[in-house]
Amino acid sequence: MTLNLAQVDWIGTTILPFLTSLLGAGFLGWGRAVRTNPAKLRGGLNGLAVVSLAGPFSNVIMAVILAVLAVATLSAIPALAQFLAHGVELSLYLAIINMLPVPPLDGSKLLLAARVPAVVYVELSSFGFMLLIVLISVTRLGILMSDWSYLGTRAIFSLLH
Repeated sequence: MTLNLAQVDWIGTTILPFLTSLLGAGFLGWGRAVRTNPAKLRGGLNGLAVVSLAGPFSNVIMAVILAVLAVATLSAIPALAQFLAHGVELSLYLAIINMLPVPPLDGSKLLLAARVPAVVYVELSSFGFMLLIVLISVTRLGILMSDWSYLGTRAIFSLLH
């Protein structure tokens, strides 16, 4: 895990999210992929599976932290609490989307851990981003992920009340 700016892609992490938010087009962005060498991991490809779960797990932890802050600020600063509650849902959505087995997402490393041939993985990664856009916009996958993040948000807040 890095605490520096290793994943910051200046266009995808700063400029595009700022512009899409400013223009009311949602919030679109990405981070730079960080290389992971399975040979240096304890457990090799099985260790890669654990690493691939770290990103989505950190999104869930962030969601819980934001929910705690939302509950703590609800009576004093309701607008901030509402903003934080939206952050909970967004963090859970990111956790879900990151688990999809489509390169360059974290879940794609599970394909390698499942011993999918590297040739197949490389081929999939050449059009992975386009596949992701098609899956989310043409199928019900985007709606399902949104529903799951909403239900997860409700579950977290029900545990805190």
